[in-house]
Amino acid sequence: VENTTITVPEGNDAIVVYGQYEDGNGQVTGGKGRSNVNIVSGTFNGNIAMYGKTVNDNITISGGTFNGEVSKDVKLAADIVIDENGNARVDNSDLQALVDKYEALNLKKADYTASSWTAYTEALNDARFVLANVKATKEDIVNVTAALEDAYKALVKAEDIPQTGDSSN
Repeated sequence: VENTTITVPEGNDAIVVYGQYEDGNGQVTGGKGRSNVNIVSGTFNGNIAMYGKTVNDNITISGGTFNGEVSKDVKLAADIVIDENGNARVDNSDLQALVDKYEALNLKKADYTASSWTAYTEALNDARFVLANVKATKEDIVNVTAALEDAYKALVKAEDIPQTGDSSN
């Protein structure tokens, strides 16, 4: 399923896979074929559900926005999470934790050399941009994480630079 919008009344199912289920007469039916659904993109205002799942029935989410319940039987593709806004996106929780850690340090521009501070703040802003981008790839997240860590390690305290005419090391 790609580039699709499905909207149903609240509490209803937007996408359903039926495996084996019991009909009204106590007969088990369904589950004879294979149901594989891969949700790549789109907006789904309704539940994503599986009923009577068998080993042949799968729903995998690798992208999209979901405003409804997602069945516990639905698989998320590798490194994919559904965020607080219902967006399926690459897991960026480690990057978020790193940004939170550095922001909590309350570093001050005046304490660092201009060039090291500029590099650090650019890396921090790049990280924030990637965090806000629901289409950020795993590669984007890995690269900006490494750049932020490197920029933090490269911060140079202004007091560590000898002043003109200072003979100390």
